[in-house]
Amino acid sequence: RGFDATIRAFKERQLVSIALFDLGQQPDPLAVGRALSDLADMCVRQVLRELAAKQVAAHPRASGLRLSVCAVGKYGMRAMDYGSDLDLIFVHEGPVSSREALRAGKHLLERLAERRFGVRLYEVDMRLRPSGRQGLLVSSYEGFCGYHSKPLPVWERLALVHMRPITK
Repeated sequence: RGFDATIRAFKERQLVSIALFDLGQQPDPLAVGRALSDLADMCVRQVLRELAAKQVAAHPRASGLRLSVCAVGKYGMRAMDYGSDLDLIFVHEGPVSSREALRAGKHLLERLAERRFGVRLYEVDMRLRPSGRQGLLVSSYEGFCGYHSKPLPVWERLALVHMRPITK
């Protein structure tokens, strides 16, 4: 079994455990939301670690890449439900080009959202990133701070209220 089969099997086992807890006498929807969010965090981190190891092996100078993956929306609030997608924002810094950061971000999205064995690990929504669909998939740290230092619509400010880092 490869990495993809292993991570999907892990996710499915954990979902069963969470569902059994949820079916208990006094289910706690907040605890279930936190457990589903924690599971997503674990899966995203593992996929990113596996991608980083492959990227370093293929491109040794890429080891300086620092890609922060941030959760927003229900995922950022740790209030996921069984059908939730992952609302993500990518920010990078370090001595690498934006092109390398973009490549890493695209690979992460592909691995999370691609269908393998008939299912995808997670559906991903990137529309809450700066400038929404028209914005860069991966923002530099300086660009992200600069974008948010100017006047923005209320919904863009609200998107950051529950933002939290998944990876640093």
